[in-house]
Order: sequence, then structure tokens, then C-alpha cells
Amino acid sequence: MYRLAGLAAAVLFALTSTASAQSNSFEGTWKLNLAKSRYSPGPGPKAQTIIIEQTGKTTVNTIDREGEKMTMSFTTVPGQVTTIEGAQGATVLEKRIDQRTVEHVWKFGDMTIQGRGVLAKDGKSFVYTSTGIDRKGKKIKDYEVYERQ
Repeated sequence: MYRLAGLAAAVLFALTSTASAQSNSFEGTWKLNLAKSRYSPGPGPKAQTIIIEQTGKTTVNTIDREGEKMTMSFTTVPGQVTTIEGAQGATVLEKRIDQRTVEHVWKFGDMTIQGRGVLAKDGKSFVYTSTGIDRKGKKIKDYEVYERQ
């Protein structure tokens, strides 16, 4: 569950943007497409929805493999470490690359995950990739596809 909560946050994403005057191209409600996503090592969640508000606040609602519901939220400020509510001791550092790309450094206790979200040109989906080492020393390499609702 610790990894799932972490990835949910990451995926969660991750795509959150700064609460600035600029438009947030990731704003909206996104649903994880499980058929197009891959988790290594697996398994991934049963379901996940990410809500990104105009202010940059991101809320991630996840149902893990055991059926447990989790909710996490955060509002990032690029270049500043932000605490993730609902994931004890977790933080995220965001770097906005351009209107369609964000990068994150997620910290869950002693575990660090690098993430990158890329919005499709048509704005209807985004891909979030995560890499790192889990608490068991196994490499994490996840590929998540989200679709705008």
C-alpha cells in the first residue's frame, strides 16, 4: 500500500501545475486507463481518478488492489517542496518544463521516485512515467495513461 499511495500521489500527479495566472493545461478530471498502463513491479491500483483544479490543487482518489480507498491531495509551487495530505511524511517537488510537461521528485519516507507527465497534443490524455527503487530494493518503472473525463 505504501508504494501504491506513493505512485498515486505521483501520478496524481503529477500533473498538477502551479497556482498561477497562467492556464493549467492539466486542469480537469482524469481517469486511469488500466488496460493501457503498466506497473513494474506490479500490481497497480484497481482504479484511480485525479482532479486538478484551476488553482493547481490536485486530489487523487485511488482504490488499491485490496479494495481500500485512499485520497491524497496537494498544491504544488514549482521549485518548492510540498507536503502531500493523506500520505504520511510524503512530499513532492515539481518542475514545470512547458505547458504540456511536468517533472516531479516524490519522497515517501526513505523512498524517492522520479516522475514525468506529458499531456497529449489534443489535450485528451496524458502519460505519466515513474522510476525509482522501492523499499524492497526493486526497480520501479511504471507507465500510466490517464484520460480526460
